[in-house]
Amino acid sequence: MRSPSNELLADKLREMADILEVQHEDGYRVAAYRRAARTLLELETPIDEIVRNEGLKGVVELPGIGRGIGTAIVEIVTTGRWNQLDRLSGTLEPEQLFQTVPGIGPQLAARIHNELNADTLPRVPIEATLKEALAELIDKRAERIVVLDADGAPVGTVSFTTLMCALGAES
Repeated sequence: MRSPSNELLADKLREMADILEVQHEDGYRVAAYRRAARTLLELETPIDEIVRNEGLKGVVELPGIGRGIGTAIVEIVTTGRWNQLDRLSGTLEPEQLFQTVPGIGPQLAARIHNELNADTLPRVPIEATLKEALAELIDKRAERIVVLDADGAPVGTVSFTTLMCALGAES
């Protein structure tokens, strides 16, 4: 008999595969999510039981499930959510979305959302107002700031002083 939790997680993995396919991601990744979904559906043991008893180690020992997908499964079982899927499917609240960027905590995420009126990563202003926004929102003691590309993906880090100088603002 199939476990409801296995079916629910398999649905989420297939949803991720569908999203990646629409985004023209690597076919291997798409196939990996679908293969992991099939594995969950074929399991006799509920996946939440495996996570509870064996953790990530037990999940990645299952056929067709590697560390990345295994970590996602553990996240879903332990939190009831999958931040990556929520972000890609647009179901995260703005503050939760901003907190997926390393170095942005709850307070800064709330300020970005409320003070910059941004609800998605690409909507964070990139104009001259960014200089003032950064100067006001980011603690000048921060050692490194995550730099995002146009799609909102992290591409590296930069020091606060370097960033402000590049933007022509006073630090």
